[in-house]
Amino acid sequence: MTAAPKVSLGMPVYNGAASIERAIESLLAQTLHDFELIISDNGSDDRSAEIAAGYARTDRRIRIITSPANRGAAWNFDCVFRQATGQYFAWAAADDYWDPRYVGACVAVLDTHPEAVACVSQIQPVTSSGEAVGGAYKGMAIEGRSVRSRWRDALRNNLLHSATYAVIRREAVGRTRLLPAYVGSDHVFVTELALQGEILEIPEVLSYKSMPGAGEEYRSHRELLRYLGGRGRVPWLLWLRMTKELVISPFHVRPEGSPLPLLAMDAATSYISTGGWLNDTKRTAVRIRDAATARRR
Repeated sequence: MTAAPKVSLGMPVYNGAASIERAIESLLAQTLHDFELIISDNGSDDRSAEIAAGYARTDRRIRIITSPANRGAAWNFDCVFRQATGQYFAWAAADDYWDPRYVGACVAVLDTHPEAVACVSQIQPVTSSGEAVGGAYKGMAIEGRSVRSRWRDALRNNLLHSATYAVIRREAVGRTRLLPAYVGSDHVFVTELALQGEILEIPEVLSYKSMPGAGEEYRSHRELLRYLGGRGRVPWLLWLRMTKELVISPFHVRPEGSPLPLLAMDAATSYISTGGWLNDTKRTAVRIRDAATARRR
């Protein structure tokens, strides 16, 4: 038997042949070498599995999992985590890439800050060719000794979902509900981490997130739900659905030191205070308008 690695990296992929080589190369170039890389191919019909297998033949830190059919991204993200054995865990998207210092820098922070459950660097959105798209994502840190203060900060932080790709204590990931197949589950996931401890941010760009370039569009909510593997239609009151899941979070994680009903009340009132009701109202109005237009045609 061999000792468990310091870090487990999980890469879920579906039809990522155009970008997976760059993603894998960026992981293998990390200055921290004590990691395992778990790649789960979710029924790709391109060369993703073949490319990943080629790397696995030359680096024994890589393990490959394959599914004969696409079971949705939510299943695939869950799959790579369930196989992880390291002290720390991080999801690594097959179309993103990291600075060679990223994993080591995050681990160094977590090793010296036992009160923290996760560490993430600032994130620069880029096109598939590596060109910057806007400014870097900043302000993902959620700090403070009080469970409630962290929770309330997390509820208000609209960029917090980007910390899904943080380096996280594996036990903390296991106490969450991971990433179920509904729109907004990434934000709920990171808030469930904040219930357990601080989320620290390295004030430097060490992570590069693939985004649409000029003339391209990001996934619609419907496309995102289909990508995750969800069934049915995206609910009209999308933010209300996410609020419902946030209300449940304290009772699932059960953090010590703060009354659960009070945390649930904070989540419920966040629907009003963060403008979720306004987003739902606008979205519902657009769908009613579009349905009326379609009937007149």
